[in-house]
Amino acid sequence: MSSYFTQFATPQTQKAYLSGLGIQPQTQSDLLKELMAKSSGVGGVGGGSYKLPEPPKPQVPTLSLDQMMDIINRRVGLMVDPQIEGLRRGLEEERVAHQARVGDVKAGYEDARAQLQKMGEANLRQGATTMRKRGLYESPMAVDLANRIQRQTAEHGLKLEDEQARILADLAEYLATRERATTEEIQALEGRRGEWAQSLLDEMEQRERDRRDRLEQQAFENWLAQEAMKHQVWQANRPSRGASSASTQVGYKDILEQLQMAALMSMPQQQQFAYSLFGPDYLLQQMGGGQPRTFDELMDQELMRYYRGLPRDEQLAYLKDPLNRR
Repeated sequence: MSSYFTQFATPQTQKAYLSGLGIQPQTQSDLLKELMAKSSGVGGVGGGSYKLPEPPKPQVPTLSLDQMMDIINRRVGLMVDPQIEGLRRGLEEERVAHQARVGDVKAGYEDARAQLQKMGEANLRQGATTMRKRGLYESPMAVDLANRIQRQTAEHGLKLEDEQARILADLAEYLATRERATTEEIQALEGRRGEWAQSLLDEMEQRERDRRDRLEQQAFENWLAQEAMKHQVWQANRPSRGASSASTQVGYKDILEQLQMAALMSMPQQQQFAYSLFGPDYLLQQMGGGQPRTFDELMDQELMRYYRGLPRDEQLAYLKDPLNRR
């Protein structure tokens, strides 16, 4: 029997389910005894064995890659875009503040130069007044004093120019540093956008796989419960069916199918799910005590045990007409 799990389950999923199989199943002999106890007088309408159908193949809706990426891009955008917007807004505010600081510096030094010019002119007037009082207004001494005052005023003016240029350069360097740092932070966030998107994609794909496996397992468990109920009804109605066609004999295939159904019903849930993954071969291995056997070897052994449990007269009848081996 094939199953949709063998077509859609990933090797990792199969391995995970197999690794959890630690409960020993019933022995082959116990299962056969249970089968024979339940199947005495097999026969009737529809044949003498319960036909186990294929497990269902549910259509599990999953998100496409485009749908997942649309969700992921929105989620990553909520994480990254506000940070980038905050950095850009902070940089713009810094630029506005820079312009204000530059304007303040220029205005301050403009006032300083104006004050220096006034002080120079005042010193010249005071020197000229002093020289006039002493009668030296036109003398070389008066000219030399005026020249010194002008040189000092010019030197102070140059110092003010240098200080202003240095401060403006520092302000420009500070702004450039802030711009570089902000640009690097934005680039780092853009780089992490891709990393976060890939991480979220892996997480979402894993959740989709888990959800699909969970729904498929639930569908299989529901199917198994329904089949178990049908099997119980079938078992309860066997006497009436057997009375109408008591001559129907138990065949080789009947024994195999009944044995498989009894084994499946007696297994723990994990092993039942493993049966859905690997089909009858897994059942036959579990019935054989965990040791691999060929199909023919296992069934020959079971038929021999079945034969030995028959009354003497039925054994002789079996030797004359074997169980429709097919």
